[in-house]
Amino acid sequence: MVEHEVQISFKDQLILRIIHEQIAIYGMPPTNREILQELKMAKLELSDDILELVEIGSNSTSIVNHSLNNLQKAGFIEKAHYKNHGIKVLKESILPPIIRYSEDKK
Repeated sequence: MVEHEVQISFKDQLILRIIHEQIAIYGMPPTNREILQELKMAKLELSDDILELVEIGSNSTSIVNHSLNNLQKAGFIEKAHYKNHGIKVLKESILPPIIRYSEDKK
């Protein structure tokens, strides 16, 4: 039996980076709703040329769940079903960290 490599999208990679950073900051993985919120904030900071790679059309966490399923199939994460913070990172993202700067004008 030949195993096929699962391709993950830019959005999937971005979600993986968000998960990794949330674990580093808070000591636990984010919920799907927290991932969606972080994804929307990250989208605001993306340049126009890569903005189209991250499609976020609704407030539904189903887009997050779809990406989490892709990441699990690709071996990047393991999901514990029916658990809010049930994501375990198995492989690191290839994206650089998301760095947010506050725009405090004093």
